[in-house]
Formats: sequence, C-alpha cells, structure tokens
Amino acid sequence: MKINSKPLSTSRLMALSAEHRALLDNLLFEQNLSYRGISNMSLAKFGVRLSTDAVRTYYKQTAQKRTLDRIINGTKSANAVVKAFTDNPADTYQAVLKVIGQIVFEKAIDSPNELEIRAIRELMTLLISARREDIQARRFSLDREKWEFDVVRACQQHHAELQAISVDKSLDEDARLLAIQRRLFGTKLPE
Repeated sequence: MKINSKPLSTSRLMALSAEHRALLDNLLFEQNLSYRGISNMSLAKFGVRLSTDAVRTYYKQTAQKRTLDRIINGTKSANAVVKAFTDNPADTYQAVLKVIGQIVFEKAIDSPNELEIRAIRELMTLLISARREDIQARRFSLDREKWEFDVVRACQQHHAELQAISVDKSLDEDARLLAIQRRLFGTKLPE
C-alpha cells in the first residue's frame, strides 16, 4: 500500500492554510465530524468547496501519517528502553517508568476532552508505587552502607583480637569465622 504524505498539489485542500488544515484535523480526528459535515463547514467557514471524496482521501492519508508517526515515536521509546537495558540492566526499570510517564502525558495531550481517566489513574498509581519502591530501595541501600561502616569501625576497634583469632591454629575455618562474628556482633545474634 502506498502512503502519501500529503494530498496532491492540485487538491483544494492544499488551498487551505496550515491553520485551517489543523482545524480540519481536529474536526476529523478529535471531534469525529462526518465527511459531509466537514465538506459543508469548509464552504461556510473557509469559502472552499470540498467534496466528500476529497475529505475521505485526506482523512485516510492523514490517518496513515498519524499512525506512522505513532509507530516511529513508539519505536524510539522502545529503543530507549532497550538501550538502557543494554547499557545498564539496573536502569531498565527507570527507563520503563519514563516510558509509562510519556504514555500518560501523550494520552492527556491526544484527547484532552475525552481523557481516559481510568487508564491514566492506573498508570499514575503504578508510577507512584514505583516511586515508593525506589525510595525504599534507596533507604535500604543507605542502611546497608551505615551497617558496613559500623562493621568496618568494629573491625578497626578489635583489630588485634581479630588478628589473634585469624592465626589461631586450634580453630578450623568455620570456627574462626564464628569467633570473629561473635567478637564483632556479640553472642545474641538473630537466627
């Protein structure tokens, strides 16, 4: 199937200004006005007589172009996710969240009069949950860093004792590790 990017230069639609064609697109795609309605409106509003066949052809060509544009934009988003995953698998989750955010934004822009509230609410709930999980992960990471720092400090404070345990030939490897663990953390360890 051949896809034309614009109507023929001889078309009366080409006589319309870009502003008028934008209005025509809005009436066709957003307000779903009939071809006959568009034909009547163009004569009354723009002084240009358009046949319903011309409007139908324009609609088909424009719909194809809009579909291609959406596919291209979707491909760009998908490629961004794949690139993020390839570069750093840990960042993939964030890349997917950015794509979801973009989808919500596009839905709000594409049909402001007919917002799909349920879909947008579900996607926003997902984004909020993801944000909470990210905060929890960061908190866990910070707690782990603090714990590691405390372990290093304890090792430094008990360096001489730990060294003595490490060279004690009367203990096997597991017994040495258990002795070091008890020296650093005490005897009442959680199980």
